[in-house]
Amino acid sequence: MYFKPYIDGTGVHIPTYEDRIEELEENYSSIFGEGAALTAASPDYQLLSLFARALDDMSHFIVLDYVARNPDYAVASQLDILMAIFGLSRQNGETDASCRARLRQAASAKVACSCEGIAGAVLTNSPTCKACRVYENDTDETDENGIPAHSICVVTYSGKASLIAKAIFDNKAPGIGTYGGKSVTVTDSFGSTHTIKYQLCTLTAVVLDIQIRAGEGFDETETPARIKEAIVDWASGLGIGESVEVNSLYPVIFSADTSFSVVSLTATPTGGSATTGTLEATWKQRFNFNASYINITVVE
Repeated sequence: MYFKPYIDGTGVHIPTYEDRIEELEENYSSIFGEGAALTAASPDYQLLSLFARALDDMSHFIVLDYVARNPDYAVASQLDILMAIFGLSRQNGETDASCRARLRQAASAKVACSCEGIAGAVLTNSPTCKACRVYENDTDETDENGIPAHSICVVTYSGKASLIAKAIFDNKAPGIGTYGGKSVTVTDSFGSTHTIKYQLCTLTAVVLDIQIRAGEGFDETETPARIKEAIVDWASGLGIGESVEVNSLYPVIFSADTSFSVVSLTATPTGGSATTGTLEATWKQRFNFNASYINITVVE
């Protein structure tokens, strides 16, 4: 159903091409009457479809401009501009996903002994760690996640255990306990040993079903491949415990190409139900978008 484009706390929302053409058909019928001929082969319908496509293209351009200010969605030179704010520059051959990770590290490192600072240190000291999030329980009781009082829980995706533990030990405040299912012994500069605990995240694969309508310049092989590549690149920057608004994937999809319109988009997490709304993540869960689970169907 058609709705006016709007921006809220979850980002920018725009109607699909199908929503627009349906609204134009209803307006046409209200002007010329229900008996007016309007079939897919009629000149009037073809004209309405051109109007709908033009509006759709303009909306996509606006979405791309909006997300260019967000390092989670900015690409190419737009992302380079954001990196320059933190004194960073793209290295030869570096991907957008890698740039985003370094940008987050630079921002986190500015906050010493904080949860953000510890996460930044873990990502910096263990280059193979793909994601990290730190939870703090500063109360006198165990919290709803099972984290003991006055303790932190570092949740990671991949990474070398010894480097992760050392980063936690070097950056956490003295007297603060650590919690998690993995234990590593760290030796300090005086030769004393300390047990550092942290938690491995739970990965949940997501199946994406995308229906698109081909336009001018559409390539049946290259265009779907570029869409999948854009989604996988974007998803590599997802955080642990980060829920995903399915609508937020629209600008990612359109960043790949402009030779199509999206008819429908649904996401189905492993063990869950298909949704066009929100993929809700638990505190130690990370959603995984793999190209082999992205189904793209071209419709007429």
